[in-house]
Amino acid sequence: MESERRLHPLSFLFAIQDSAKQFVVPAVLALFAARGRDAWELWAALVVVPLALVALGRALSVRYRFDPTDLVIRSGFVFRRVRHIPYDRIQNVDAVQNVAHRMFGLIEVRVETGGGAETEAVLRVVSRSALDEIRAMVFAEREAGAQRPETLEAAAAPSVLLAMPTREVFLFGLVHGRG
Repeated sequence: MESERRLHPLSFLFAIQDSAKQFVVPAVLALFAARGRDAWELWAALVVVPLALVALGRALSVRYRFDPTDLVIRSGFVFRRVRHIPYDRIQNVDAVQNVAHRMFGLIEVRVETGGGAETEAVLRVVSRSALDEIRAMVFAEREAGAQRPETLEAAAAPSVLLAMPTREVFLFGLVHGRG
């Protein structure tokens, strides 16, 4: 088993940014409500400090590694989540960059499979070299899996699933009204 890789060290800033979007309207309301008083700094600290700690914990808990047949993504400290994504199911590895990502030279990676409408996994903040490594490993392992001799032999040799005598096929058709 290879060593696990973490997200970029700046990932907690992007996690804070994502979480802070939820608090924009309440923060503006609290700022206007506390106008003329000096208590708004205390209320801001009570909101920002736990928000930053949760974002830091989320960013530090995400890890990924390349197994021989799967991309494994682990996340969470308290409620752990482990996702095994087989290379042969991965259809695309997308790179998404917003303005903040471009400023720091970082990328959000989305792993898409053919099995669902949603993205299978998201690695929020990785470097360009990590994206190149993910793409190289995923598509190299997927191509190697397609070229394995045991899968080619199994595909070349057809196997009989059900063999019925002609008499039974005829009786089945008569019983079910299919002549």
